[in-house]
Amino acid sequence: MSSYGQSLGEGVPTHPSDELTTGHRIIEETASEMDRKSFQCLENGFHGDSVPSSGTVKKPRALRLLINARERRRMHDLNDALDDLRAVIPYTPNQNVKKLSKIATLLLAKNHILMQARALKEMRRIKTMFHKRLYSSLKAWCLKKNRNHTHI
Repeated sequence: MSSYGQSLGEGVPTHPSDELTTGHRIIEETASEMDRKSFQCLENGFHGDSVPSSGTVKKPRALRLLINARERRRMHDLNDALDDLRAVIPYTPNQNVKKLSKIATLLLAKNHILMQARALKEMRRIKTMFHKRLYSSLKAWCLKKNRNHTHI
């Protein structure tokens, strides 16, 4: 698997564009300050085998509900993004499969991107070859024309 920012070929972007992230929240990898304080509260609320008082049970329970809600929202965003990806990658659905799995969607998208990168590379190669042949033909034509004019 290629790392973020690794080139797939000359001119093939590997960084996310605004088009790809429109409508989706970008999920940060690091925990926010609030998350760190929340987890400290959870850790400090329970000490070994001691039974927490009713006051310390409410805070960790409410915190857990908030954390669960955030995770549900994150998963909904991820699933929405995968649905959007399924909608744009070329795929002929199978009658037996309702929709592509998450991993199948990502693998199909990766292969499609690599195929497009190879196609672009081949098109550039053909264009360069065409320009070289055109230039050499034009140069030969000009030299021939100049020789014919000088002999007259």
